[in-house]
Amino acid sequence: MGLSVEFLGLPGVGKSAVSHRVAEILAAHRVPVDQPSYRLAHGSAWPVRFSRKLAHVLREVTLHPASAVRATRVITASGQPSMTLTVKMLFNWLLISDLIRQGRRTRGVHLYDQGVFQGLWSIGLDGNEGTIDDTARRLAARLPRPDLVTLVEASLQSVQKRLDQRPGLESRMDSLHRERPHILARAATLLKATQATIGELRDPSGRPRFVAIENETPDDLEREAERLASMLQELSDEDGTGLL
Repeated sequence: MGLSVEFLGLPGVGKSAVSHRVAEILAAHRVPVDQPSYRLAHGSAWPVRFSRKLAHVLREVTLHPASAVRATRVITASGQPSMTLTVKMLFNWLLISDLIRQGRRTRGVHLYDQGVFQGLWSIGLDGNEGTIDDTARRLAARLPRPDLVTLVEASLQSVQKRLDQRPGLESRMDSLHRERPHILARAATLLKATQATIGELRDPSGRPRFVAIENETPDDLEREAERLASMLQELSDEDGTGLL
């Protein structure tokens, strides 16, 4: 059984950078490690990436139809400003749901720079007031929980600077933070609301666990990646996953 780790944080905070470094450290210690969400988002032409994502969505719908129907109803009622964005939020939710379910069935450590709690935050960004809590509550019974949620933190000034330096549009925030100057403050508030759902959605086994790390400087990244990699090795022993 695999160990699933979601990285949660604002776009531009460095979730992928931390995830990559943790993966490198684990691999150096001969721990089987994978980055499913990042792998799907990079490395191939867009049509190939989309077809691979679609295959995961279709598998989630086929194998877990009740969960897919429930997610469709809840996300459709979340108050997204357009049908296009509603479909995008639903597609992303079904995709990450299948990725996490698959990771839990597969040996190794699986690192997700986009996961279910990041999905909740994304739904809430343009949704109705209280959407994050409402969506989490209504989907709680069928939520595919990661084993660990890692909150990646940095100042809003650093996040703003990193978004400005991005060469392309990697997320909605890349354009929104220019069009709507106060969106980062709202995004940070919604991130706190998302964080609050983690404790509320813990299952009887205590999953997901939670840890916060800082990524303000390159030194922070290296130190925190080392700390997190060590923690994951300990968790694998503690949970009896036999990764080492």
